Amino acid sequence: MKIGLLSTLLCFLACQPPTVAPQHTAIRESVALPRPYTIFCARYQSLLAQSQLSDSIRHAAQFAAIESMLLYWKGTRWDYNGTSHHPGKGSIAGGYFVCHVLADLGYPVPIQRYATEPSSYMIRRLCSQVRGGAMGPAFQRYLSAAPPGSVHLLGLDYHTGLLLKDLHGQCWLLHSFYRYRVGVVKEPVDRSDALRMSQTFLIGKLQLPAPKVELVSTR
Repeated sequence: MKIGLLSTLLCFLACQPPTVAPQHTAIRESVALPRPYTIFCARYQSLLAQSQLSDSIRHAAQFAAIESMLLYWKGTRWDYNGTSHHPGKGSIAGGYFVCHVLADLGYPVPIQRYATEPSSYMIRRLCSQVRGGAMGPAFQRYLSAAPPGSVHLLGLDYHTGLLLKDLHGQCWLLHSFYRYRVGVVKEPVDRSDALRMSQTFLIGKLQLPAPKVELVSTR
């Protein structure tokens, strides 16, 4: 089935979450990607800028957009110095992957600074409900309390990624993984080597972007 990604989002937005989940999953798995990534991102940002959309619709659109973006980015190789902004080309480090996705979602992030700072710097500026500590029960409690359809930024000992909780309650980590130079992947949280290797975490619920508003450093 060939369908424009903007149409996929509109289909997603036109339905309530309980009824759209199976349909959207089928579309996402079979959709061809005829448009360049830059056009998809521009159309998504244009859609999100519509003033009549409620925050709940914006959050749903953001969740759907991130999953669609992964179809472009998946398999892009990891490198410590990777900074590619072209999915499938070159290489991308973990911090740069997260920052490029955030920028493409409409966040006015200073990519180089955020990508090279500790992930806590970015999480505390873009997220609410920030929690952290030793990996273990506290992290599991946070995931259990997170609402379905939510997007989070996750910082680990030496890594960062996007964490999504889908409409079925399953949590997924989207990241550019350095081990074995795997690159950009989406994997269940409970099977993630990146999480098993980390002793600590910092996580927060990603707030909606505020277009045309510059982020001011508190330093």
